[in-house]
Amino acid sequence: MRFYEASSMITSSPEAVWAVLADGDAWPSWGSGVERLEGQIAPGEKITVPSPLLGLIWRSMPDLGLSFEQFAQGLKRRVETGA
Repeated sequence: MRFYEASSMITSSPEAVWAVLADGDAWPSWGSGVERLEGQIAPGEKITVPSPLLGLIWRSMPDLGLSFEQFAQGLKRRVETGA
């Protein structure tokens, strides 16, 4: 199955990263590319976004690689600088 992936090296503690990730309501404020998040995220939990229909719609989907990069870089910036 195809997938998207992005990464960034964050020079902060895991606790600082999880504090930002667990505050889903604030994600739109730090340029994550996410408009809203439903549910809860807790430290130590794996974040997975499955799509059983992805194989059927892959060719008609826009390239989401840039969105994943935006999220990774926004997370890094928010954790390291608070902005």
